[in-house]
Amino acid sequence: MIAGAKVKKGTVGKDKVTLEVEANGATQKLEVATVLMAAGRAVNTENIGLAECGVQVTDRGFINVDQNLQTTAPGYYAIGDVPGRPCSLTRACERA
Repeated sequence: MIAGAKVKKGTVGKDKVTLEVEANGATQKLEVATVLMAAGRAVNTENIGLAECGVQVTDRGFINVDQNLQTTAPGYYAIGDVPGRPCSLTRACERA
């Protein structure tokens, strides 16, 4: 895996794919059997009631959380892969 790389060209052959990849200012050719490419995700936190709950978001729309995934609203936690990244919001419940 080469994170942050730009695929400049891909050539599909019978048993392989040849990729021309640019990363860190250098171009290299890779021959692989399969290509899996992630193009990124978009934030989807607009108009879902976060402000009304007291949940603050960053200027890019990500939910602000601490190291325990606690949001700025007491009792609300953002559950996801990495703190500060796109995630789901859940409300903690007290159990009797």
